[in-house]
Amino acid sequence: MVKRIAITGIGVLSSIGNGKDEFLQGLMECKLGARDVSSFDVTDYPVKKGAEILPVDLHEDETYQDEVVQKGIIAAVEAVSESGIRNVYKPREIGVSIATSLGGVGSREKYYLWQKERGIVDYQLLLNVPTACLAGSLSRHFNFRGPNSTVVTACAAGGNALGIGADFIREGRAKAMLVGGVDPFSTISFSGFSVLRSLSPQVTKPFNEHRDGLTLGEASAFLIFEEMDAAIERGATIYAEFLGYGISNDAYHITSPDPNGGGAIRSMNAALREANVRIEDVSYINAHGTGTPYNDKMEIKAIKELIGEKTETIPISSSKSQFGHTLGTAGAIEAIVCTLAIKHQFIPATINFETSIDNSFDFVPNDIRKGEIQYALSNSFAFGGNTASILIGKVNGV
Repeated sequence: MVKRIAITGIGVLSSIGNGKDEFLQGLMECKLGARDVSSFDVTDYPVKKGAEILPVDLHEDETYQDEVVQKGIIAAVEAVSESGIRNVYKPREIGVSIATSLGGVGSREKYYLWQKERGIVDYQLLLNVPTACLAGSLSRHFNFRGPNSTVVTACAAGGNALGIGADFIREGRAKAMLVGGVDPFSTISFSGFSVLRSLSPQVTKPFNEHRDGLTLGEASAFLIFEEMDAAIERGATIYAEFLGYGISNDAYHITSPDPNGGGAIRSMNAALREANVRIEDVSYINAHGTGTPYNDKMEIKAIKELIGEKTETIPISSSKSQFGHTLGTAGAIEAIVCTLAIKHQFIPATINFETSIDNSFDFVPNDIRKGEIQYALSNSFAFGGNTASILIGKVNGV
């Protein structure tokens, strides 16, 4: 018998709210997270806006603890505390599955700046750079001694990390998992997307006819997974159920998506198969929806291939219109969007919406709406052709 996976804790830092409750309020009020970049000087950049995490207390004296680690711990503490898993399971029964794209790149930047501007060569900073340090730091902070995994499949990593965490529980390798992702807002990523001309000069407008790029975002987002029967037995708060995931690859191009949506179609179908859910029973799709010309066009083609001609029957929205593209964290924070939408029964909006790319779709323009969600499908597509889809469902009677 396949073990069911309960979601029993949520923690988040974002540009529209820090903490689960503030983040939920930001979603429901359709708050825009994009603002003038404050992390570094953008005078010489063509784009001046980003969706950075709202101010949060960090340990400025922690010279050798990268900011991304601190932000990861803050969100993870919220999820772990809310779930209460430390009072129930032994340290060896709890694992960590984390997603990131850049890891401790901030320490790498600091290393080179100190060398250039101060003449200081501090090799200790480089110990924070490897992406695996994040999962290790979280495990060490909580004394979690179960399975430990770091996924770096670009912007599909969050969906992968959640799926891997669920697999660890289903295989009996862990009884609970801290799953999620964290990525920094850095000069490296901002510069890279600027060179690719992928950034919108103003705000991202997913699924709009005149969309002109993404807004780079930042987030730290974590959930707690545990066995459903155990969660029910101990009286845990259960937000929703993680039902399945699918992963694939376009095998097409290093940065451009397959225009025919090959990997996207395969990952969505795989998630539905694992969950044993029909596409016609899906209540809501949280799209990857970057607001770039090629991605949005590909994604609606793939969804149309999946749904058929009745595209208006399933509402689709892009949360990136609110808090930007959070890179490796995207799949995790958007899983939280779906989880909260299921728990509170509302359809998240696509804000900044003007002229639709395809009038046959319901993109939930500019405002949330009340609506019953039984199953929510969430997509994350990435450089390298990586694609990931996850399915989250309502737990009836709990």
